Formats: sequence, structure tokens, C-alpha cells
Amino acid sequence: MSENLYAIPSPRVKVMPSLPRHPGQGSPFGGYREVGVLSKVIVAFLGVGVLFDVVYGFITMIDLQEVSQHNDDQGSPFYLQLSRVSDLVDHGEKVLMLVLAVLWCIWTSRVCKNAWLINSQDGATAIYRGRKSYKPVEAWIFHFIPIIQFWIPFQAMAWIRDASQKPLGLTMGKLVGLFWFFWFASSVAAVIRVFFIYGTKTNEEFATLYRVSLVLSPLSMVSAVIAGLMVLRLSLIQRLRASDLGLR
Repeated sequence: MSENLYAIPSPRVKVMPSLPRHPGQGSPFGGYREVGVLSKVIVAFLGVGVLFDVVYGFITMIDLQEVSQHNDDQGSPFYLQLSRVSDLVDHGEKVLMLVLAVLWCIWTSRVCKNAWLINSQDGATAIYRGRKSYKPVEAWIFHFIPIIQFWIPFQAMAWIRDASQKPLGLTMGKLVGLFWFFWFASSVAAVIRVFFIYGTKTNEEFATLYRVSLVLSPLSMVSAVIAGLMVLRLSLIQRLRASDLGLR
């Protein structure tokens, strides 16, 4: 049968593969990006945060001692100097948290893009374990949505881990799970501290506040240490995997 020359030509639609892409189809988010320097900067800031926590714990111990002994020497030179140090630590922590939040979002986005590329080259493990894939923006934006921030970021980081690591060797172990657990615990501890701060008036109430702060303070330090280990380990795995696959 001859072709109808008078028929309206049908448009040709270019069909793009749906996400996630399988081996050989490439990544929709560009090439490999090194995250080694950024990872070290994040770890350095996390270390400064741990130092702030140690100083704040020392100040809290002194405050607890003063309140327990009913000392009323807040006008003494030593106490005034201690108050200045406490204010500097408070302001420093606020600036540190802001900078860390920005750096963390940049790092998460980059390692997510790298994970897509690595996974597109050899199919790693993420596709075949049935874990939902996450785009680079989704990997960090859910940190700022209440309630969802306690679950989706962990799922996104678990997908990045699965898409990056090798089934045999070059694995992260339980670092992602430990990071999520202690980050969640430290977030709950911060809420508990705020709860105790409001309405605190008497010496006994202040003593309780200081004791609770001292008990909960190790959570944030452990969370920072595990976060640093996770950042360094994932960055190393991606660098080695990229070298193996000829991506860098």
C-alpha cells in the first residue's frame, strides 16, 4: 500500500526514559562533582560545634554549682566574665548552625547528583532493592518541612548510600542509621530544653534545667561526630567508585 501523501503528518515525540535510569542511560543531573574539600569543611565546622558544646557544658556546671549553693554573686567579675563567654558561645552557635545548614544542603545535593551518575553506570544496588529514588532538591529541601524532616531526609540519604556503595566492599555499614537516630534524639533534646526554660524562676527550677542540660548535652556531640564520619565515608566511597567507573 502506498503512503498517503495528503495525510496530516504525525508529530514525532522523543520519549525520555523515566527515573530512575538503568545502567547505560546516563544521569539526568550532570557529571561527577568532587566533594572532598566541602566534606572536610563541614567536618571542621562540626568540630567547632562540639567545642562550643563542651564550653557550654562547663558553663552549665558552674551555674548548677552556684544555684545549688544558693550563691548570689552574679555581680562578681568572674561571673560577669562567664556571662560574656556564654553570650559569645550562644551567638557563635547560631552563626555556626546557619553556615552548617547551607553547607549541608550543598553537600547533600552534590552527593545525590553523584549517586545518580554512579548508579546509572553500574546499577549499584538502589534500583534493585526497591528503595525510592530522590532528586537532588528533594534530598535537602525536606529538612525544612516540620514532621517530614524526621523521616524523608533519612530515606533520601539511605538512597544516596545504596546508589553509591558497592555490594561487596566500599560500604558505609550502619552510619546512616546511627546518624539519623542521634540527629533525631538531639532534636528532641533541644525541644525538651526549651520546654524547661519557659517558666523557670526559682533556684530549684534552674537547678533542674541545668541538670537536664548536662544529661542531654552529649547527644548533640555524638550526633556531630557521627555526622562527620558519615560525610567523610560517603565522600570517600563516591570518589573511589567514580575512579573505578572512570568518571573522574
